[in-house]
Amino acid sequence: MKGLFKRLTVGTLAVLLLTMVPLTGVNAQKGVNEVAKEQISDLTEYIDGLVLANGAFPMSKPTSAMVTDTSHLETVDGVAPEVYTKWPFAKIVPYFSQLSILGMLKASPEQAKEPAERFIGWYFSHLNDKTADINGVDGTVYDYYCFVDPKDKDHIVEVTVRQFHAHQYPANPADNPYDYDSTDSYAACFLRVLYEYHKNYGGDFLTDKKEEVLRVLNALRSTYVPALGLTGAKPNYMVCYLMDNCEVYDGLVAASKLLEELYGDKALAEELAGLAETVKAAIEKHLWSEENGAYYPYVFADGNKPAKPDWNLFYPDAAAQLFPISAGVIDPAGERAEALYEKFNRHFGTREKGWQVLKTGDTFPWASIAGVAATMGDYERLETYIRMIRTTFGTKGYPYPFYNSEAGAMLGMLKIYTESAYYKETYLETETSEAESEGESKAESLPESTAPTPLPTEEGTLWKILLPIGAGVVLLAGLAVWMIRKKKK
Repeated sequence: MKGLFKRLTVGTLAVLLLTMVPLTGVNAQKGVNEVAKEQISDLTEYIDGLVLANGAFPMSKPTSAMVTDTSHLETVDGVAPEVYTKWPFAKIVPYFSQLSILGMLKASPEQAKEPAERFIGWYFSHLNDKTADINGVDGTVYDYYCFVDPKDKDHIVEVTVRQFHAHQYPANPADNPYDYDSTDSYAACFLRVLYEYHKNYGGDFLTDKKEEVLRVLNALRSTYVPALGLTGAKPNYMVCYLMDNCEVYDGLVAASKLLEELYGDKALAEELAGLAETVKAAIEKHLWSEENGAYYPYVFADGNKPAKPDWNLFYPDAAAQLFPISAGVIDPAGERAEALYEKFNRHFGTREKGWQVLKTGDTFPWASIAGVAATMGDYERLETYIRMIRTTFGTKGYPYPFYNSEAGAMLGMLKIYTESAYYKETYLETETSEAESEGESKAESLPESTAPTPLPTEEGTLWKILLPIGAGVVLLAGLAVWMIRKKKK
């Protein structure tokens, strides 16, 4: 009998605990709308937490340096290389920094102003002149390593990635590939940052920066190929990429607006707007393949291009097909955009091999694709992706291979998603109607003179806890009565 009582009691308690768990929120499944709002807050904090005291936006937070040979490095600001290479360090790729701050400017403008100003200041202060640039181009910016003094976070030693690796190319320094990933996209995306800042805040911060803006434009135009109407990636690598030129088009449009609205330079604004249209037309002429129903991922400066776009190759061929949509080169509502997006998802949008489930074969999560999905209204895949990012990265603090650029692209996507008619109709109207229904129900159940007594806990939580406990007590009491009667028999 005692054994039976113990088994029944344990079983009852187990039922009681299982009943309580979902009601107290331990296993609660968050709605995707809640996840999206949470991600906007978390990713804004994530990006803001990356910015260094000097205004640079590293790809990720500084980590311990692992440098054994410092003989090739120079003393910087009185700090010997054998000292600063022991400090935590981070890599600065300006292109990625720009994409991260762009997302923040779009989704969280209230928090973005100060970090944006610090980054803009950092970028302007690191513009190379013709002498400093390996290719003799004014207005470029190198990639950097920043070493942060662990005893004083405001004390930072900067070393160009080029300088850091120079010892590997002693015979021919020109072979050193570590300078910048591009000159066209770096400049174009920075011009977008400047215009986004101007749109959000106006003010005097940029009013005396026209000379610097013109230097950035010089870097963008330094690889322009008149015969094609496209830009090469950089002077020492003259490949005209589809992705880069889509960004160049977008950057020129932004620069044109900035020059006219902020600086009143209508002549230059018109010139840049015209150049943007030239690039747009050149993308159509030289990179679109009617036969293949897709864009070539690149064309060489001499006009040569690959045999055909390879849809089975995720990067760059397949992923590049979405850039004309995101950059506004083609209309997202047009037949071409819909056909490209559909074909892309046939190859990389399935549950077995899909971007939305982080299975493209590439290391990175490619939040920029999710941005296109939001633009195209593909909410099923998009919401799957949002949940996957939360599970894979968000619950773990967004570790690598999630980095600053992905965070910025996520914020840009979430801005489009949460402002869509779909989101508002699906979630905001539902939340409003539920709140109104709940309020009406409470009002009808109370006498007019009765005011509800506030509970000493979060609203709606206490009853969820007390109800299963009360049910358990009643169940245990009933069990005890049954056993007493059974014993008497």
